[in-house]
Amino acid sequence: MIVVGNKQGGKSSLIHRLQNKGDVPTPTTALEYRFARSTRGTIKDVCHIWELAGGTHLTDLIDIPVSESNIHLSTFVIVIDLSTPETALPVLEHFLDKVQTRSKKVLDGLEARGSKRPKGLKQFAFKKYGNEHPDVNNDSMYICPVPIVIVGAKYDLFRDLEPEKRKLFCKTLRFLAHTNGATLIFANLKDDTSCAKVRRVLNHHAFRSNPLQEVNVDYNKPIVITPGQDSFSQIGPPPSEAGKDAVGRKFASYDKWRNDFDRYFPPKKDSTSKLEPIDFSKYPEPRIDALRAQKDEELERMRRNQQQKIPVKELLSMVSGTQQKSSGGANGKGYSRSKAMGMAQ
Repeated sequence: MIVVGNKQGGKSSLIHRLQNKGDVPTPTTALEYRFARSTRGTIKDVCHIWELAGGTHLTDLIDIPVSESNIHLSTFVIVIDLSTPETALPVLEHFLDKVQTRSKKVLDGLEARGSKRPKGLKQFAFKKYGNEHPDVNNDSMYICPVPIVIVGAKYDLFRDLEPEKRKLFCKTLRFLAHTNGATLIFANLKDDTSCAKVRRVLNHHAFRSNPLQEVNVDYNKPIVITPGQDSFSQIGPPPSEAGKDAVGRKFASYDKWRNDFDRYFPPKKDSTSKLEPIDFSKYPEPRIDALRAQKDEELERMRRNQQQKIPVKELLSMVSGTQQKSSGGANGKGYSRSKAMGMAQ
């Protein structure tokens, strides 16, 4: 599970909820590893969790935990801060693009080697919509083969927003979630009752528990929508298109939603985004340059080590599954998403 999103948006708090921890989480640095455990009878599961700090500044570090050997077991969780809608949407757009790009690159590599896994993942993702879904063949649909969960945190600060702004924001997020095949859920991570649904969604992806069946599209309540449960007709048109004749009205692309969003939520000026890149070679500092080179080498070593460790873990898991089968376990079989979808290499 890879957790990304707004800086100080609630990512660490969300992971603590999944881990059943009650203490206050410490600030995350760069890319940090955690894990969560679950026991079902005699079956013990472990979910490997990677949290990316710094908002959108360290996005390329996502490439480290996502590889060809574990792409079929991965889930991306994008946490957005509902208390600042004007920054939440750009962050969501950024990470959706990164997730889609990274997933495509990894799956294209597998497909080039003749793997059946990419096709199986795509079929499994589209299965949630079904052949009868009215939007399944729409050109705007780009359902990600790897599960995506969008968590809107700090709902307690969002619910007091002006109704029309709240309505537009919810529908814009529904449009993005629907076209990317993502789950969308709002919650106040400080409230136990509000967090229960989020935990159920995450537990489904982490430990294969039963999926959440509840759906709510009312913008006056916390949004809860799973893939395949929404549609363009239910979302409706953006405000700029609402007054037009429904018969002659064309499908509203995301650009129109984005233009309306910018009118309702004018982007705040961010001085850091306009800074020109600095050529540090013009200002040599031997000690600092040596330290930078050392850190770059350590990062590259970390990348290589991670690529080597994951196949070993999978091999050990396979061996363990074989031993359980031979010893006559509960079912005599190990579960994996790839086996469930018939995606043998």
